[in-house]
Amino acid sequence: MVSSTNHSPEFVHDELALPAANELLTAYPNPSDGKEPVYLVAQLPEGMEQAILRVVDPAGRTITQTSVTPRTGIVEVAAKGMAAGLYSAALFANGVQLSAAKFEVIR
Repeated sequence: MVSSTNHSPEFVHDELALPAANELLTAYPNPSDGKEPVYLVAQLPEGMEQAILRVVDPAGRTITQTSVTPRTGIVEVAAKGMAAGLYSAALFANGVQLSAAKFEVIR
């Protein structure tokens, strides 16, 4: 079931209103010049205590994986040593991907 309130779609599952998947994880600045960190902002659905945030490089290798909670929803990724390219970040809970975001490092 999909409902819409305040122009923001929500998915309702098991009596929990979850934000749309594209609202759960964002990256900024995007693109990044590689001089400053990239910040990944994870908004966990209400009632969720923990999720895993994984960042993958352009070759598909995991470069970082960390646990996030509602208190630690912003993860800083050091872009200084990253090669130019398109990186993917994904948010997982109980083995299920909740959301994904991409960010680009340019030089």
